[in-house]
Amino acid sequence: MIRKILCACCKHAYRLTDRDVADGMAERRTIIFNLKRPENLTVKVTTVDQVRYVPCPELACDLCGQKLIDGAKAMAVTQWRGLGPEPEKWEHTYEQPTRVELN
Repeated sequence: MIRKILCACCKHAYRLTDRDVADGMAERRTIIFNLKRPENLTVKVTTVDQVRYVPCPELACDLCGQKLIDGAKAMAVTQWRGLGPEPEKWEHTYEQPTRVELN
């Protein structure tokens, strides 16, 4: 499974290829209107002999590296082999609630 956060400029540049689709890959794309870095965010780093979790102090676009600030608009992309069930939704952990006032 692949999970990515993309900036507004890169959201259309990252797509499944024809080969990916032929190989059975599936994709879910979710617009995040009000981005928020989760507290205690870490990145899992796997090497041949160990797995480490490294603190991630800021968010950046997974395609171009542009820093993504809280409140920005972004795209969450999930890709997986389509043979199994759709992966659990994770996108909401990167979005702060939008406050709506009713008059």
